[in-house]
Amino acid sequence: EKDRVAVDKLIDAYAATKLVEAEVTGLETFKTSWADYQDAYGAVLTQARANRPQAAADAYFAGADSLYGEAD
Repeated sequence: EKDRVAVDKLIDAYAATKLVEAEVTGLETFKTSWADYQDAYGAVLTQARANRPQAAADAYFAGADSLYGEAD
């Protein structure tokens, strides 16, 4: 959770700068990917917190793994 908050703050700080059109477009694409990743990773965390490691792994490989590269 702390990492998500830190990344969100960095995104907001970057968005507050003077951006050219390509940067605005890239930022919007990143924000979408970041939100999708957060949703998918939330499913992983839910399973892990419930002490269901196989379900957590399944949730990860069902979506979070492929989204990581887009949001990285």
